Amino acid sequence: MKPKIGLFAGGIEVYWVALGMDELPSRIAQDANRLADYLDADVLVPNVSGNPTDAAACGKAIREAECDLAIVYHATFVDDDMSVAFLNALGNDIPVLQLHSQGVHGIPEDISLIDYGTCYGNNSAVQVMTTLRRMHRQMQLPLLAGALDDPKFHAEIAGWARAAKAVKGLRGAQIHVLPHWVTSFGLWDTLPDPVTLMSQTGIKIEFRYVDEVKDRMDAMADAAVNDLVDEIYEKYEVMEPPRDEVVRSARGALALEQLCKDYNIDALAIEPFRHYAEVTGTMPALALDRLADKGIVVTIEGDVAIALAGLIMKGLTGDTGHFFEHLMFDVEKNWILGGHDGGSVGFNKANPAHKVKLRNTMYVDFKKTDFDFETGVIPEFITKPGPITMLSLCPMIDNGNKYAMRIVTGEAVDTTPRPICMEHTIFKPDMPVEDYYPRVAELGCIHHFALFHHDLRDDLHKVARLLDMDVDDVCPR
Repeated sequence: MKPKIGLFAGGIEVYWVALGMDELPSRIAQDANRLADYLDADVLVPNVSGNPTDAAACGKAIREAECDLAIVYHATFVDDDMSVAFLNALGNDIPVLQLHSQGVHGIPEDISLIDYGTCYGNNSAVQVMTTLRRMHRQMQLPLLAGALDDPKFHAEIAGWARAAKAVKGLRGAQIHVLPHWVTSFGLWDTLPDPVTLMSQTGIKIEFRYVDEVKDRMDAMADAAVNDLVDEIYEKYEVMEPPRDEVVRSARGALALEQLCKDYNIDALAIEPFRHYAEVTGTMPALALDRLADKGIVVTIEGDVAIALAGLIMKGLTGDTGHFFEHLMFDVEKNWILGGHDGGSVGFNKANPAHKVKLRNTMYVDFKKTDFDFETGVIPEFITKPGPITMLSLCPMIDNGNKYAMRIVTGEAVDTTPRPICMEHTIFKPDMPVEDYYPRVAELGCIHHFALFHHDLRDDLHKVARLLDMDVDDVCPR
């Protein structure tokens, strides 16, 4: 999961050739490698550049290494010809971060000319920004300023590297819709604009069909199904569902996993109810939680935008999240309960203090449908406590219907599971509940979110900048 960074370091070679500062190149290399060692990333330092030819070679090496982020560290003074040569060779696909730093700490009372030579390159770190604007070019990312050995400085660089890696991972990522987004009723807020989503992020959207799942169910070996059934009864507390339905659910789970493997699916936006259940004779809730455990982002009601939100956050964490909508709130405790029936989060997110239960669908006593399944096989558990971040993506009319980010932060609380026949999270937002809902409505967003058990607000703001996407925090900083 470590991001890959390419580091451009160097300076005008006249300083160490014409002026006889022979020690300066090795000091620049030493400082560049020092910076590389500080960063939690795989760092490539192709050379210490002294002229435009060296700079172009450095840019080419970083491009060919397919780095997630390029860093321009002007270790001593760098002229514009070198900077532009580097950027031209690098190309436009790798975002560039400018550093305003120096090789010594602070302003020492005793300083040599070589020490000094590792500092005054800071001038060109600022200078190139103005030059590029006059050449009708722009640095995509801000200039960072800080001491070379400052952990806060390193953390900020690492955040940009994570964001760049997450954005790069979206290019060509496969979101498959099975078999369509919700059509049983008019949830128009979740209807996607696939072309806008693809153009803003580089993802690919395709459709899969329920008969593809049914074919794989019919072809699944009984031995593999029976092994999974044994595992289910060993791991979980099976309550209402009869064994034959657990067997059918296990067969469906293996079939859905095979489908995702066959098509290299990164995220599955599924409408799991009427048509899916009629054809397969089962609900895919157990299957979706297993897919999430295997690293595939899952959403219900065919929600493509939240599948994309999940992929963005997975790119930052290597994890999958919880497909979430708000269900209940408690003003006194400042708690909000949410989740989604149909399979919405991996079993690995369950609070280990409570055993996972497999329940029937909450609607079984009210059922008037002609679905083949009798009760459903539905995981019921509460997710683990700790910091959470939720992300919703919504097309905004005042921004040309481009998608914008809405970020929620808070803390998942450690409490008992609720008997609601679904996976759920109870969290405390970073603001009073009475103000929270009006704030969500004021900003505007769709009613679904991707909830992750991480603090991701700062990284998401960086991703938004890389994607040129508007972003707002629901909970004020």
